[in-house]
Amino acid sequence: MSHRIKFGLGLGLLLVLLTVVIYQGSFTTPGGYGPATPEQTYVFWALSTLIFLLTVLLSFILFRDAIKLYIARRAGVEGSKIRTKILIATLSLCFLPTMFLVLWSVEVLNRNLDKWFSSPGEA
Repeated sequence: MSHRIKFGLGLGLLLVLLTVVIYQGSFTTPGGYGPATPEQTYVFWALSTLIFLLTVLLSFILFRDAIKLYIARRAGVEGSKIRTKILIATLSLCFLPTMFLVLWSVEVLNRNLDKWFSSPGEA
């Protein structure tokens, strides 16, 4: 496959995913989102903490590999160019889903804030 076809397919996939994120943000549900019981709150908190710790761990590993790769490229080590491509592909596979997750989370947060503050206060 040529480079232009791959780029076009990637751009098309990006547009489809962006459309899905915007479509998901346009849903309205009665009752809103979030945990209903304190136990669910603890589970969500534990999962969020686990995801954060794993993200920090992945960041350290990728940073260490990038430093090793930089040193190998400067020294002219054989195979460092393919390792560079692999590292760039890994980073893109990590950051694209993260970007879409952030966009989706912002949509959900905006919808919830709108629901919370647009209704009159209950006594």
